[in-house]
Amino acid sequence: MNLRQAVPCIGVEAAAALLRARAQPRLAVGCYVLLDGDRPGELAVQNDDGSWDLILDDGSDVDGVASDRLQLRDVQRERPAVPSTAVELEAAA
Repeated sequence: MNLRQAVPCIGVEAAAALLRARAQPRLAVGCYVLLDGDRPGELAVQNDDGSWDLILDDGSDVDGVASDRLQLRDVQRERPAVPSTAVELEAAA
């Protein structure tokens, strides 16, 4: 869906917000991010209110950070898949 297709149905502002949301990469625990554009760290926990707790590269931690203050870093570490369900855990054993 592009902006012209969405505008007649929901309006310009809502259509623009929808397109911005689709363009933003998905944050997940373990992603490397920049806090406020210049403080590198890793996402540790996503809180119930949608905010994030981070462990910064300098060893400090920051809690309750809004996602609009975070930017994914260009390089992400590859991690081996970790079994997360009972079926996966049983299969891995």
